[in-house]
Amino acid sequence: MPCDAVATATAQVDQRFITELLTQGEGRASLIHWLKTQYGDAAILLSGPGGMSLRVGWPKQYSVDIWGRTITVLETWADQDQQDVEAVRDKIAAFVRDLGGLLLQQKIAASLKGRYNVTESVTAPNKALVLKVKL
Repeated sequence: MPCDAVATATAQVDQRFITELLTQGEGRASLIHWLKTQYGDAAILLSGPGGMSLRVGWPKQYSVDIWGRTITVLETWADQDQQDVEAVRDKIAAFVRDLGGLLLQQKIAASLKGRYNVTESVTAPNKALVLKVKL
């Protein structure tokens, strides 16, 4: 049931990106730092193995929930704007995908470097990590 005092937007993100983000301290720290630079403030209100809830922004504040594969952004400001909330949601979802993908790539690269002779590491235009391995 819609509520006139709340604007809400939800996005789906690949679970492996969320898992990488939530299981690495540097991932969380990077997310909080990015949110602060984009929206002025960010704080984790609740965190667990399945996700986290954050308060983001100042003076305009958003409630951001990242649980499972879902990112939900709520704005309870008096002048809430559905388009604004959707733009914030899309921006956060894109950053989570990029950061989670980067963290996953770093974990795979570290694993390969521990077992094989990696001779070259390049980031492709599509953000894929390309490794040359000498077997």
